[in-house]
Amino acid sequence: MIREGALAPGARIADLRVERCAAASPLGFEYLARSTGNGAPCRLPEYMPAELAERRGAQVGVRSGAGMAFDLGRRAFQLDADRFSLQRDDALAVVQRLLVEHGTAYLQLAWHEGAALADEYGADRQADPADVRRWLAALGQALGRLHRGGMVHGAVSAARVRRLADGRVVLGPPESARWALAASLPGLIDAADPSLAPEQLLDAVQRARAIGPWTDVYGLATIAHLAIAGRLPPPAHDWQAALARPSLAQFAGERWSAAMLVAIDRALSPDPASRPKSMDDFLAAMGLLERRARPRVQPVEASVAAAPAAEIEAPAAASPEPLRSSSPRWRWAVALLFSALAALAIWTALNPGARQRADNDLQRPSEMPVSEAVRNKG
Repeated sequence: MIREGALAPGARIADLRVERCAAASPLGFEYLARSTGNGAPCRLPEYMPAELAERRGAQVGVRSGAGMAFDLGRRAFQLDADRFSLQRDDALAVVQRLLVEHGTAYLQLAWHEGAALADEYGADRQADPADVRRWLAALGQALGRLHRGGMVHGAVSAARVRRLADGRVVLGPPESARWALAASLPGLIDAADPSLAPEQLLDAVQRARAIGPWTDVYGLATIAHLAIAGRLPPPAHDWQAALARPSLAQFAGERWSAAMLVAIDRALSPDPASRPKSMDDFLAAMGLLERRARPRVQPVEASVAAAPAAEIEAPAAASPEPLRSSSPRWRWAVALLFSALAALAIWTALNPGARQRADNDLQRPSEMPVSEAVRNKG
């Protein structure tokens, strides 16, 4: 959706110079910008909701009475910079910088030449099954890593996946500001968007409790449906149309496996409980991920039963019995010894004369005291 109010070519944002406006939406604009230092291109989304703000020169001015809503959406816009600032997978776009300038915020991302997957498939185009399986696996594994980190993307769609020149695909950030502004600007959420799962159309409180990895499973399944059937599935808000959707099993044959098509049909269920609960489960059901079972610990009884008879019947002398450190006999002996030593020490301390006589009795003649030797001479 193209609209007026974009920055003119040559405008400066920090150390970046805007080259042109590449896209526009009710949430803001997206520019191709270049570094004023090395000239490297970058993608620069700008937060500027049409109903909340207007361009005043280079500045973004908030409309009267829209300050609270504008700030709420900007915080969500900036939250995407924090959530997607780490390199988790090559198939996920990374926010390189958050720039706060001209009364609003900008996200700096790498610039990728290429078109969206939404423009690549149609009813008159036949998809390459090997290529579809390749990017399905790449996107699914990337989203699986995101889920294991405790995050749900929530905006997996063919329009947000860009095909690179080398054939790889990259999924962009989700534009979380749309959901933050949904209560005040319902028009930002298109209920007819086929990539939205039914639970995403609930109110804010219910939506927060209902979404999960299965929500991204639904979004990825809509892209797979587009590639296989040449069209997107019916919007999820229309339950009757969703339930009446023709099964992808009609495409089963040499090009598409029946197991893969059944898994995609299941992932497109309007009921979240009927979908795969995780992205790994979805990939495994499509045959794109090998699920290795964990080795089970063999029970002791089974180990004994499997041992050779010669080992079981071996004499006890062949394997000496370990010392029984838990036997109580030596504990009693040690306790009695310490008790005796303690009693002797106490008795000696209370009878110093007896200790002296005992010392004299134990002395040899050459070790007698001088006074005793003189007495004997006299």
